Amino acid sequence: MAISDRAKGSNARAVLTLKDLDDEFGSESGYRSAALRDINKRESVICKKCDLENKIPSLDLRSMHCKGCKSIIWLTADTFYHKVRLFRPRVVIMRWFEMGIIVSANQAAKLLTVSNDTVNLIYKQVGIVVSKLMLDNIVEEPSSNCVDIMDRRSIETPAREPAVAEEFEIQATMKKCLGQDANSDIKDAIQLEEDEKIALDVLSEKMSFDQISELLKMEPSDLTRILMSLELKGLIKAMPGSKFIRNDLSVSAQSKTKPENKMSIATTFMYFVKDYFQGVSRKYLQLYVSLHWISFDRIRWETKALRKACASHPHISYEETLSYVTPPIVKFIRERRVA
Repeated sequence: MAISDRAKGSNARAVLTLKDLDDEFGSESGYRSAALRDINKRESVICKKCDLENKIPSLDLRSMHCKGCKSIIWLTADTFYHKVRLFRPRVVIMRWFEMGIIVSANQAAKLLTVSNDTVNLIYKQVGIVVSKLMLDNIVEEPSSNCVDIMDRRSIETPAREPAVAEEFEIQATMKKCLGQDANSDIKDAIQLEEDEKIALDVLSEKMSFDQISELLKMEPSDLTRILMSLELKGLIKAMPGSKFIRNDLSVSAQSKTKPENKMSIATTFMYFVKDYFQGVSRKYLQLYVSLHWISFDRIRWETKALRKACASHPHISYEETLSYVTPPIVKFIRERRVA
């Protein structure tokens, strides 16, 4: 498929910017120091083995020895950079995004001399972080509005079926649920763990994290994991003030947005995908919506804004990334803001 003019221009900017970034950071160690300074905002850290509080002597350290038991304390543990070997690809890709420079995974892999799998993983993890920040000024639409760009297969695609069959299965499930009681039956249609079903049942109205925790008598770390999973599956929404509410799929699927507005938002996004990526899988559709938001919102995603957002986000494992599935209702940012 021919490369679009927008993609050609973005590729050229990526090449020039990469040279500037290598001059700015110098080497892999320079990129690593920048990333570590983003996450090492704490003054001290508690040793997990002896519970001794240790002062962090330098912001660009990845590990240090406990002053008490002498064991190694990994400062990147459970952070966005958990067990990361190469920092340069991540810092460069985030800077590209912050500048509105979008390149395909294949092109980024060539420029950064890493594998396509490495770049795809970074794109998806960044997309997961950004998707959780889509709280205000959003429009919710059925994923079926974007079938024209679903031409990449995934592990969710039915065997020996075209890529779009993945969406057709979702539509069939939604129609079945909406024909009855969407909110009560959708948890059976979408695979949920038992603790996720319990949490969804408890969330009958908008509730704070503390209220949910008190009702379920659950550890904060476990509840955070469950709520995160339910949000990724499109079953609940995170609201300002650490509050959560169940997503009314019956209303969202029908969408109160006027058809002409709804189509213009989806169409703009699909042009973006066709220009830069040619197509996507249904499985990761929401994550590409996140990249689209970054590409045009220069006010929200100014320099270092994306790095800060990722640095404050907990570790996203490979398994979590692989298991991600775009919910039936996709979130789009309503307005385009240009600085």
